[in-house]
Amino acid sequence: MAAGRKRVAWDQTASLMATIVNANPFRDAKAKLAQPRDFHPDHAAERAEADKPLVVPLSVLVPLLVAKT
Repeated sequence: MAAGRKRVAWDQTASLMATIVNANPFRDAKAKLAQPRDFHPDHAAERAEADKPLVVPLSVLVPLLVAKT
């Protein structure tokens, strides 16, 4: 029950923080909108996974880039 209460508290806090950031009048108009998951510590693993670059070996790309004649 304590874990659920902690999660609900962080859900509310993260939503409030995202609202404050998005309502900032000095914010760059081209910047992407902040989402509550950007501030929620339970979603840190998801953010880290999403921020990883995609690594593809060169052997996979060669057939796509080399024209067969």
